[in-house]
Amino acid sequence: MIRTYYETPVGTVSTLKEPAGFTSWYHELMLNSPDDYKVLRFIIKDAVYQENYSEFLQAQEAYGEGCIFRASFGLEPLQALISGPYMKMETFCIEWMERRDEILALYDLIVQKQREIYPLVAASPALFANYGGNIVPEIISPKLYREYYLPHYNEAAEIMHKHGKLIGSHYDDDCGTLAEAIAESDLDYIEAFTPAPDTDMTLGDARKAWPNKVLWLNFPSSQHLRSDDDVERITVELLDQIDDPSGVIMGITEDIPEHRWYHSCRAIMNGLDRHASKFVIKK
Repeated sequence: MIRTYYETPVGTVSTLKEPAGFTSWYHELMLNSPDDYKVLRFIIKDAVYQENYSEFLQAQEAYGEGCIFRASFGLEPLQALISGPYMKMETFCIEWMERRDEILALYDLIVQKQREIYPLVAASPALFANYGGNIVPEIISPKLYREYYLPHYNEAAEIMHKHGKLIGSHYDDDCGTLAEAIAESDLDYIEAFTPAPDTDMTLGDARKAWPNKVLWLNFPSSQHLRSDDDVERITVELLDQIDDPSGVIMGITEDIPEHRWYHSCRAIMNGLDRHASKFVIKK
């Protein structure tokens, strides 16, 4: 376990995490009592952001033309209080009902700090950037989404578009209840969209809901455990749900079981080839 202390002039908070290979599990986050709010306010206001383009350019040059690097704005202001280091999701839900004024005070501070990040990302060498995601529709309703998420996507998108850049968000959970609200956003792409059977929307549903957005897929994680033939067939059937594969990226945004990654990726590629063979390219 690793205990990290955050010492400020107004108090100290800490986190406790357990390293687990490629990830880590948090057992304790910063907010543990109402007295901790003043510490969180100080931490958020004290943050300083500045460009670091040189490392991005060095990495891009090292990997060559075979890779395209993506930037990130971090989490949306409200999502930062749900998925970030400040409090557990369950804690957020309780605090939203018991001390919403404190939650919204943190939210307002994060909004101000996020606005410092938008021009830095837009002026960066990155061609596109993700803005948050991992929204849980059981917690965030369409009403809350439109009030606390949509304006920030659109504000960041306006700045990105002025620089000729694209913006998207990471949506790999159930999106059905939020689909109409997501369509109202200025997001250019939906990254990590995970179709049924792992969520409540098919690829066909997504294309109908978001006809003008690029769909950057996460091949359904549960299907990696099927046979190679099944994975290939599922790939073809998945793409058969849409009339035109333009604007669709087949991706994998979760971890594949170690014994399956090579075989599953090969089967997906075979399925893509089979599906592509149905289209006649006319010169």
